[in-house]
Amino acid sequence: MATVPRPAVLLTTNSFVRLTSVGLRSLLTISMAVWLQPSELGLYAIVAATLTLTTYFYGLDFQTFSMRELSSADLAGARFRVRDQFTMLLLVYATGGAITAVFLRQFGLAPKLITVVVPMAILQHATLEFYRILTRLGRTIAGTVVLLIRDAAWVPICLLMKFVTGELTLAGVLLFWLAGSLLSVIYGGGLLFKWLPASERRSIDLPWLVAGLRTGLRMLSGTLSLVALFSVDRMIFAKLNSPDQLGAYAFFALGCASVQGLFETAILPSFWSPLLQAKKDKNDAAFRIAELKLARVCLIAAVAGGAITAILLTILAWLLPNRAYAANLHLLYVLVAAYSLLTLSNIPHYRLFAERRDSRIVTANVSTFAAFIILIPVLAVFDRSTAVPLALALACATLFALKWIMAREVSRPAGL
Repeated sequence: MATVPRPAVLLTTNSFVRLTSVGLRSLLTISMAVWLQPSELGLYAIVAATLTLTTYFYGLDFQTFSMRELSSADLAGARFRVRDQFTMLLLVYATGGAITAVFLRQFGLAPKLITVVVPMAILQHATLEFYRILTRLGRTIAGTVVLLIRDAAWVPICLLMKFVTGELTLAGVLLFWLAGSLLSVIYGGGLLFKWLPASERRSIDLPWLVAGLRTGLRMLSGTLSLVALFSVDRMIFAKLNSPDQLGAYAFFALGCASVQGLFETAILPSFWSPLLQAKKDKNDAAFRIAELKLARVCLIAAVAGGAITAILLTILAWLLPNRAYAANLHLLYVLVAAYSLLTLSNIPHYRLFAERRDSRIVTANVSTFAAFIILIPVLAVFDRSTAVPLALALACATLFALKWIMAREVSRPAGL
């Protein structure tokens, strides 16, 4: 009897765990849309966007350096690298926590919620680093489980409490999320502590940290620009529109982001990985084949995924008891267009990434975010409710166009 190769088993298991995580979070979003007021769901979206942004601010893109430095052949050395990195991060967390608290007060979050969100932001980033480290050192499934515990394993318990007590509040959801984040840190940190072998003590390697910060900060502006595009949008929307409109926008954005996240974590890695490997092997024929396959799957995801997302969320909007969702369906279709264009931008992005054209990627990302910010006040003159999603869609079109042009220039033979 034929056996399934181990890499295929790992890929299948990893994809299943990721699908479980995305599915549970989608279930939570739908449940909150049913049980909470749209204004509360809007606040939840602000919190989620803040956590996404702080994750990248806290990280300072240091992983772009550390992931190349860690080695599964030197686990004892990796233990000290992880120690040095988290020594630096403790200082970042202390400073960032204070800034986050001040930032959240500007969006009307109650002090009690802020005391939950600030430590959660720190734990969210710490678990992300544990995931990256475990994945880099070959413990892929363990790394994915870290994210499952952080983001979704607590959802069934949270929903069960609703049925037992008859009550579900935003504060309650955030407390469960905080508990999941804490358990994830304990699991991920404990696993690394037990697995990575101890050796003779070493002092903190300051030159290594400085080199990592230099590399990370060089890439940070581009990374934050793209992340902010899909985080700051909700914050600006909150300033321009009513709480009920924000709730509808947040629900549609979370739905689109769930489908996008599912594609990027469960499907896309199987297509960009061969592309990068072909480039590393200098196999032009394999590179062209991998690039065509990646383009095909992105096109299918953009068209079919966008259509399915629009249909499902339209049905859900009409089924939800609060009429605010159905009344703002026009926001959904613009958001679907934006996320579909984002999916398409992966085609030129991975060519640039494979060719190590990092500066072009940063330029495209920063230019896209700048276009988004400039477009909002212009579009708001005509319609405040659609200014943000339209600016987002046009910004994603800009991202796709810029990277496509840059990728064509990269592939053009010298002298032409």
